Amino acid sequence: HSLHVVVVLAVMADDAEERATEAESLEMIYPDFRAVSNTEWHIPLGTTPDSTLQLLLPLDYPSSGAPAFVIDAPFASDSEINDISAQLTAICTENAGDPLAFLAAEHVKEKLDKIVSDMTALQLATDQANDNNKPLHTQDDTASKDHDWLFEPANSKFKQPVRRFSKHSVDDRHKVDIIHGEQIVDRKSKFEAHLGHVDCQEQVDWIYRKLLEDKRIAKASHNVISWRFIDKEKGVQCSGNDDDGEHGAGSRMAEMMHLMGVNNVFVMVSRYYGGIHLGPDRFKHFNNAARDVMKQAGVKENRKVKK
Repeated sequence: HSLHVVVVLAVMADDAEERATEAESLEMIYPDFRAVSNTEWHIPLGTTPDSTLQLLLPLDYPSSGAPAFVIDAPFASDSEINDISAQLTAICTENAGDPLAFLAAEHVKEKLDKIVSDMTALQLATDQANDNNKPLHTQDDTASKDHDWLFEPANSKFKQPVRRFSKHSVDDRHKVDIIHGEQIVDRKSKFEAHLGHVDCQEQVDWIYRKLLEDKRIAKASHNVISWRFIDKEKGVQCSGNDDDGEHGAGSRMAEMMHLMGVNNVFVMVSRYYGGIHLGPDRFKHFNNAARDVMKQAGVKENRKVKK
């Protein structure tokens, strides 16, 4: 009996360590992630209207126990929530023994986004070459004392936000070389990745601003970004991502780059919408475009081996 107790305690300790590691990853992907305790997590999904996935974790998660899920989405019907909950149960069964929070959150987010899209009957524009839009960017006349460059999206229909860049983004002392990847084309939509090697926030801001200066890139439906670098002075990992209106694309790229263990790299994937909905395939193309340009640039992977 004492041996059995020792084994159980060892497994529980391993599970606790796995949960702590998973929580750290979730904090990187979801800025508003909240660990209420070691066994209760809240993940805001960024869906409009706001929604949250709550996970209740047993002490033997992830080795053998499965989390219980609570979906808070006031705009969804009971039947829709029940359908998603059943799908989460299937995901738990298929991925038993592995961390599930990211898979579950992204699945729920995708389903809720579809519900919202159906409710609003959003009609996306199909012509990205139309020049009768707002100016791509303005400078000097709109810049404040804290911002030297302002980017305005070519078309507001894709929910891209206005970007304000600080002074060091226009300082060529932070210049980095930019590598452009090959296009991925699917049902008239085009995905193209751009990459730079970075080791500080100033370089991140410089390449981000520099890419948006390109009129062709500026007219993309979405310019999704993700970056990672080691701060040499502080010795800490720095990272970030942005969906640019394509909910979930940036966090998925960030998760892939985290799992690959890459560092000192900034990646932007530009999507040019072709008029046909791609569904979940679009996220695959964002990640594949990012992975391909990193391979092209010789970015080294440093995957963590699970013990």
